[in-house]
Amino acid sequence: MSMTVQSTRDSCGGGSAFGALLCLPRPLTALGLGLLIALAPAGGVDAQELPGMPGSATEESTPSQEPTSAEGITARRAAVSSEFQTVDAEIAKADSANAEYLSEIRERLRTIDSLLDQQAILASPEAGRVHESKPEGPDEVSPYALHALYEAQFAREQAARQLTQELAERRDALASAKERFDEAERNRRRALSELAQAEDVAREAAERTVRLRDLASRIAQEEVHLSTLEVRGAERARDVDADRAEFAERIEAIRQQLARGERQVSAGVAALAQREGELRRSVESMERLLATAELRLTTAKNRFSQQTEPSTQLLQEIEVLGARRDAIRQEIALAEAQLKRLDDQRIVWERWDALLQGRSPSDELDAWEAEANDRIDALRQAELQRKDRAADLTRRLEAIEGKLSGLAQDSRLRPALEEQRDTLRRLHAAMLAEVASLSADQRLTDRLLDDIHDETGHIDFLEYVSRGAGAVRDVWTYEITAVNDSPITVGSLVLALVFFSVGLWASRRGSGLVGRIAEDRFKLDAGAAHGLQTLSFYALLVGFTLLALRVIHFPLTAFTVLGGALAIGIGFGSQNVMNNFISGLILMLERPVR
Repeated sequence: MSMTVQSTRDSCGGGSAFGALLCLPRPLTALGLGLLIALAPAGGVDAQELPGMPGSATEESTPSQEPTSAEGITARRAAVSSEFQTVDAEIAKADSANAEYLSEIRERLRTIDSLLDQQAILASPEAGRVHESKPEGPDEVSPYALHALYEAQFAREQAARQLTQELAERRDALASAKERFDEAERNRRRALSELAQAEDVAREAAERTVRLRDLASRIAQEEVHLSTLEVRGAERARDVDADRAEFAERIEAIRQQLARGERQVSAGVAALAQREGELRRSVESMERLLATAELRLTTAKNRFSQQTEPSTQLLQEIEVLGARRDAIRQEIALAEAQLKRLDDQRIVWERWDALLQGRSPSDELDAWEAEANDRIDALRQAELQRKDRAADLTRRLEAIEGKLSGLAQDSRLRPALEEQRDTLRRLHAAMLAEVASLSADQRLTDRLLDDIHDETGHIDFLEYVSRGAGAVRDVWTYEITAVNDSPITVGSLVLALVFFSVGLWASRRGSGLVGRIAEDRFKLDAGAAHGLQTLSFYALLVGFTLLALRVIHFPLTAFTVLGGALAIGIGFGSQNVMNNFISGLILMLERPVR
């Protein structure tokens, strides 16, 4: 008799309800265990009721504590630590046949402990403290300070969109974790039922299965708790944010001051001059690097031409040096393009400054608008080209890293490859910075264009379409409410109504088709065909209603309480209505009275 089975028999009369059940005759054991499982709450039978199993650390053992609170997590961590000690003691006494099983137990406990560590970090007071962001910008009255406020507002809106997307992803992860937990609970209850019906020879294996599945259920439950904490953190980060009205107030105040001529000497002019000086010094430095690279490439080519039997390694070195020279040339071209764009940017600043101060020449506004549109198109094309080149540089860097990993440390080609890698990394960073700069330049020109439109009253058709599409998108994605962490937006509600309307129409057409088929093909009388048509209509309508609720991600488990209340209401207050309804269906199907 195994040690586990012996411990099971020893539990008879030990005060454990589960142990007492196991000591009954097998038919009574199965019946009692079935009742125990059916009457158990969602968390199932506590693990400590099982023979040979350490105490469970689930929240059922501490009903006064919220499972995602710091206190509840601490209590479960202490319980898992105690289980570790128990399992370690079992491993020390176990033979080779039980060592693998106990090692798996310990590994699952380690997974639970890791999930609890992550929960403890998210449930700490520091994690729940979210600081509000405030509008930041230079404390001056100038177009540059106004642009800085616009950029801060844009960055905040981008962060808010990212947080909204992250929240949706966290909610999806929480729904998946709940589904995994439900599946694990079903497996655990199935194992308990199999344990109650197991013979003596198979009882030890059934007890092991129950213990493993209980741990699997606890892991799934801790994943649900972790996802819940992540959703709460994302909600706090999204909800606790700077007031948009504060940005609008500061922007409007600076615009009014500029319109009154209260313009200060701005640091923006100095910043443009400083940026120009940095770019020119960078070009000079890179031109010196280019000269050195050209010299090294020429020397390598001369060595290659003087060899009677040119080596493959020298040929590869020439190729690497040529690639490095080309990369330096691209850096120089990129810096020169930025210098050229600074000149165009000064013109944009001057024109925007004139518009903000109300001294723009009205006869030149149409020309300014055309030039601004052309500049935006050119900037977009340049941004797309820079993104493509950045992606190409990423692939080239990955290829160089692959070559370096296959070279020996003393290879002559390694220094040249490392120099090429460093050059490409620098070029890649510059390319990404250029993409961000082009995007900011587009936004600056867009603001100039908006003020030109406000001055002239000209808003083209595409601008109307863009603004209308943005407004519709905002309304479509507006969150009305959330049920069990599932957001219900205006768009999902509209889709649900459309699905329900289409389902109502399809239910009527489908039930009518069923009635005609029953009467014509199956030769049923008119009453039976009409009754079958009515039943099919209700069945189709319920199906389409459930589909519409699924479209808006409405959890059907929310109908559990509603269904119970409806059943009580029907049982006490609507007996006559339901009697008449069912009697009507019987009369339609059987038609004893004409």
